[in-house]
Amino acid sequence: MTEAIQVMCHWALTQENVSCIIAETEISNSASQNMLRRCGFKTYQKGSTCWWRLPKI
Repeated sequence: MTEAIQVMCHWALTQENVSCIIAETEISNSASQNMLRRCGFKTYQKGSTCWWRLPKI
């Protein structure tokens, strides 16, 4: 799954009007959170869910 997410993110970030990718996970979903971390996402907001951001470099 990590490889699929990395490929999709790479493609998305090469698109002209895309400046970042946003993801949302449940607070208790550590498997998804670990996958997003491996793909380079950083937590930017926590509330009832956890929001992640992968910026265009």
